[in-house]
Amino acid sequence: MDLRHLCSSSTTTSPSLPLHMLMILLVIGIGCATTGCQLDEFGASDNEAAESDDGEPASERMAESDTHPGGLREVVTATVDISSGTVLAEELITTQEVPDHHLPTNPLLAEELMIYLGMPVEVDIDADSMLSTSHFKGSGSARTAASQIPSGERAYFLPGDSTGGQSTPIQPGDRLDILGTMPSDGDSLTLSVLQNVTVISVGSCVSTIGDQRCIPGDVAVAVTPEEAELLTVLRDMGSLTVLLRNHEDRDPVPADPRSSRDVLQALESAGR
Repeated sequence: MDLRHLCSSSTTTSPSLPLHMLMILLVIGIGCATTGCQLDEFGASDNEAAESDDGEPASERMAESDTHPGGLREVVTATVDISSGTVLAEELITTQEVPDHHLPTNPLLAEELMIYLGMPVEVDIDADSMLSTSHFKGSGSARTAASQIPSGERAYFLPGDSTGGQSTPIQPGDRLDILGTMPSDGDSLTLSVLQNVTVISVGSCVSTIGDQRCIPGDVAVAVTPEEAELLTVLRDMGSLTVLLRNHEDRDPVPADPRSSRDVLQALESAGR
């Protein structure tokens, strides 16, 4: 751009233009001379007045991008008023997709719902409001697998092939008996290792409204460190098998070690 033309045109067309305005125009002209922009008769650069191919001003495009940043997240919202102390249940909530920039602090995401179902809320929550993890007591630990382990015990992970694999009906909170099988004098020996152990977690579970989808995997049970050592030795020597118990059946059952020979003899005696 010709700076001399800028100055001359400014002084001739606007003789009463203040000196500081002339200086501003001169600075703009220097910038355009280095970047190659053009000034209209009001001093606006072509970059500022640019429009998109469809005629939308750049300023409007920028405002729109500021209004709709990020993506959508599926969050949990209340369908009714929930009073403080109420246990969170599926009939009280639903899920909906919300833009990232509209989310509150620590929103309760749909993928985290299973952790908080059955927990009491600490505050009153209005209908149609988004839930937050801070609405629950002890939300920092929530009901994660680690928080469910009794003091002095550990979570021991049983491989999926010992718990039914893809078809396992086992769920967190169930009770199991664990059998161990190992070689013994050219035969195999099976014995009841532990009884009535509590299931902490099963694979990876995702809870949605009206549905709970679990990806099969290892089953974590709560045991003492000594029991964990015993299970590890037995897994190394042979294999482990689990038996699912009735929730009301908590009494231990006497069980003697049995070899495959003992089992076959018992079957023959029973005529099977």
